[in-house]
Amino acid sequence: VDVLMEMIWLLTYLSAGEDAIKAAIVSMGGVDLCLQICSNSIHGGNPALMVPMMRALGNLCAAPDAVVLCMLRSQNFLLAFWSRLG
Repeated sequence: VDVLMEMIWLLTYLSAGEDAIKAAIVSMGGVDLCLQICSNSIHGGNPALMVPMMRALGNLCAAPDAVVLCMLRSQNFLLAFWSRLG
């Protein structure tokens, strides 16, 4: 879990940068990776992982509209959030 947490924090820091970096993260599957971790029953309930992951996804949602549309097209993007709230 420690390595995974560090990787997610790295994604958080990278996603806080320029729009081109955000677009690259989305195009390389960063959102899908976060959603897989979020939906994983072992890691998905761990607040130490969920906090930086939500920050990273929030940073990515501040990207230009074209990037956000790619995120929303990702399978089960919104469903992953709803499943964590319940």
